[in-house]
Amino acid sequence: MHRSLAARQRAAQSLLAATLLLAPLLAARPAHGVSLADKKGLAEEALRWAIGGGFPEAAALQQDEPIVVSNYGLSRSLTLEVPGRKVVLASFAKIQAAADITGSAAYFVVGPFNDNGGRVEVGLTFATAVSSRGHGTASKVQATLTFERRSGAWHLLPDVQRP
Repeated sequence: MHRSLAARQRAAQSLLAATLLLAPLLAARPAHGVSLADKKGLAEEALRWAIGGGFPEAAALQQDEPIVVSNYGLSRSLTLEVPGRKVVLASFAKIQAAADITGSAAYFVVGPFNDNGGRVEVGLTFATAVSSRGHGTASKVQATLTFERRSGAWHLLPDVQRP
């Protein structure tokens, strides 16, 4: 039994409409259970921890220097805010291009975000990209931070894990 062209077009349009309506909902709550809004809050808390002394290497960033965060694993539409600091999301390609110009570029990678039923573990890396011309030494420090939601806000638990 063959459906008419008009019937197939209507079915395709309905499928497209359903996809367009559901896509934002699916993107906002990934399968692992951490919403985009939660990722934003968790990433901001992790960055505050890092520049506040959690990573002594990151605490050395100048106050007027932007905090560069890789957009890997984060939504391109996400904007991160750290009081008193400018935060810039950039692709690895843009970070490497900056390192090629200046010799090196310090940046953060936030994620993965692992939901463990009421607690979320967040991977955090502070790294230095070096010029592709071979100048400088790449470095990185890593930690896994555990957060718990209390009274509607994320709170960092003291058990920070370092590899």
